[in-house]
Amino acid sequence: MPRARDDETTLEGLYEANYRGLLGLATVMLHDRGMAEEAVQEAFVRLISSGRLERGDPDRLDAYLRKALINVVRSRLRRRFVARKYSPPVDGSVASAEEQAMLNEQQRAVIGALRDLAARQRECLALRYYLDLSDAQIADALGLSTSSVKTHLRRGIDSLAARLEAAP
Repeated sequence: MPRARDDETTLEGLYEANYRGLLGLATVMLHDRGMAEEAVQEAFVRLISSGRLERGDPDRLDAYLRKALINVVRSRLRRRFVARKYSPPVDGSVASAEEQAMLNEQQRAVIGALRDLAARQRECLALRYYLDLSDAQIADALGLSTSSVKTHLRRGIDSLAARLEAAP
């Protein structure tokens, strides 16, 4: 039985160390905090059900969580795309009063510019600036080469700068 207690401590430590960063990443990618929270929870469930917590290399559990989260987010984005494709268009340009109150003008401008980026650029920037990952860690999480990550980061930053400078 002591092993189960150790696993709980390991899970608690992983949760405390990774939850905020993973939530930020998922929020940027999904544009919905509620869905982001669910995606992060699902990534932790996948970690537990995979058995990696007991047998995995503790240094690789963070990377597994990031990959699991990215896969969950991509799956949800695909489902959202298909649902929108087969449903009547809804005017989503009006933000809720709660969103308006919570976000100041600069945050809205940055989030709007991030939404306009290509998916890979947005993913690379989110992993870099929300989780503070190195190029190699980003490449590992997204299944890209390090040079591709550097290209996506550079292009994403250049595009963000241009969009934010052009914004009123």
